[in-house]
Amino acid sequence: MRRILAALTLAGSLAGCLAAQAAVTESAPAPATAPSSRPADPATVLERLAAPLATAGRSPCLVAGVVRDGHRTIRGFGRVRAGADAAPDGRTVFEIGSITKTFTALLLADMVERGEVRLEQTLQSLLPAELRVPERNGKAITLAQLATHTSALPRLPWNLAPRTMRNPYAEYDAPKLQELFAILELGRDPGARYEYSNLGYGLLGHALVLHAEAADYEALLRKRVLDPLGLADTRITLAPEQAARLAPGHDEKGNIVANWTFGLIAGAGALRGTVADLLDYGEQAGGLRESPLAAAFRRCTKVTFQQRELRVGLGWHLARIGGVEVVWHNGGTGGYRSHLAVAPERGLVVAVLSASVHQVDELAQQILREML
Repeated sequence: MRRILAALTLAGSLAGCLAAQAAVTESAPAPATAPSSRPADPATVLERLAAPLATAGRSPCLVAGVVRDGHRTIRGFGRVRAGADAAPDGRTVFEIGSITKTFTALLLADMVERGEVRLEQTLQSLLPAELRVPERNGKAITLAQLATHTSALPRLPWNLAPRTMRNPYAEYDAPKLQELFAILELGRDPGARYEYSNLGYGLLGHALVLHAEAADYEALLRKRVLDPLGLADTRITLAPEQAARLAPGHDEKGNIVANWTFGLIAGAGALRGTVADLLDYGEQAGGLRESPLAAAFRRCTKVTFQQRELRVGLGWHLARIGGVEVVWHNGGTGGYRSHLAVAPERGLVVAVLSASVHQVDELAQQILREML
């Protein structure tokens, strides 16, 4: 199991070999000891574990939150902006990176529940005929394979070639996708094994937009997912009031960096959000509160593909921590890191957002273990 979890750490880099400083990481929660018989106080745990990251300079702005049995605790550390007095809180906005993928998967699951698409349906069936999706040995890529990272598509489009690594995905458009498919050959059969793919999730979001004849990914996601779930601060395009709450992202040296935009492959990582919204989302994902998308969430958080010890649903990864089932995802962009974990049987949600590229996975995992 440890070897697979280590491989996942590398498999999830959103910027990959293009820019180490702009990487998105995906790493499973570390194995934990059995939960304590005396549950820890959430506020005490957050202060003890999260505050050192801010005081040590690893994150100038960090917010961590816990929901346990319906009770919510959120703590902010550092400052939203250097030199300012405002401390971050549950409404501070961050880029959430690859946690976006769970929203794209939920959109897919909702469309399946509505009978609009099928998981075994091919990607090609949702795209224009002139855009020929590569196959291998007569096997076509399906929507389920895109949603479980088993499509055999590479992690990144080979022709990404951004003008600046400050915003590497901004210029990736339909002509570039057509150029890629003209030369792309799959290295294995679709469905054969897991390999994390930002390209695959970007394509999934794009295909669903085309099928729904929506204006763009954000418009479709707002209509089908964000607004029904009450996630008013989870957006790609921020209103002026939300932009004022956006914490600037920072590189590993503490320099402020540009925000990322995604264009055609927005479904891979374009969302911005808050800890308060992520806790709301996590509660609904885990069935801890009523949700209009409860059936779609159940589809997403059950095992859909398994490869030895690795288990994935639609968009989510699954692990047993201290004997407790946990669904999780993490992510990041050029100046941010994020982690969301849900333990439904314990009524527990943990969310961490940071305006720095220094990873927060270990922090989130420590919080999770102490709260179980």
